[in-house]
Amino acid sequence: MDVTAVTFPPAAAPDPGQLALVRGRMWAVGDVTRDAQASLDGRPVQHLVSLVSVEDDATGEELEVVWEIEPGTKVVERAELPPIAVDRVVIRPSSTPSSMPSAGEP
Repeated sequence: MDVTAVTFPPAAAPDPGQLALVRGRMWAVGDVTRDAQASLDGRPVQHLVSLVSVEDDATGEELEVVWEIEPGTKVVERAELPPIAVDRVVIRPSSTPSSMPSAGEP
């Protein structure tokens, strides 16, 4: 039986201020330090990432990881609210400013 190992490239290092999923928890990225010596030594560049927990039960907890060797890291690109369906929006006349047209007016 021939077994072939499959390797995946590490996720790109996050930027300060982004959210990241590390060790199964959500963290805010505080600082990212690039290993400047790596390119001189011919090694792959690694990043030391400082994290601060945003979880309710661990608020303020801090963690530092080497991003490229920490398993299961993921940058949360953007947290957005779901879009509002226009046909479901209800505007009550008492809360409508007089400068806004009422429903049906151009």
